[in-house]
Amino acid sequence: MAVPASELSKLYQDTRDLISKMKASEKLSAEKNERDRKGYKKTYDDLILRLGNLYKPPILSEEDQEQDIDCLALVKPLIPELSVDAVNRLALVLRKNAGAKFEDPLMNGILRKFHRVRYPM
Repeated sequence: MAVPASELSKLYQDTRDLISKMKASEKLSAEKNERDRKGYKKTYDDLILRLGNLYKPPILSEEDQEQDIDCLALVKPLIPELSVDAVNRLALVLRKNAGAKFEDPLMNGILRKFHRVRYPM
């Protein structure tokens, strides 16, 4: 899979930025932190969607468009609950040079589903 390094770098940086924002928000009042977490959840889901979209083959025809897969919906049940640790695990996936071996079964499941988008059996 040939993904531009700059695209992966941007995705990784956005993941690290989310971690920084979440840590800063934890220092605020519980009310403000809860308000901020709603936005962070959307950002977290968007990061996972962006990762999944990297696996999608290019859409070259109208037929391809009709068969397009919603990568976020595909892995929604596997996405870990929003936490600094969960976002950090996503950052670890993005930092890997080749392949991924994780003890985290949810992250493995997400990557397997994305891989099958690109290489259906």
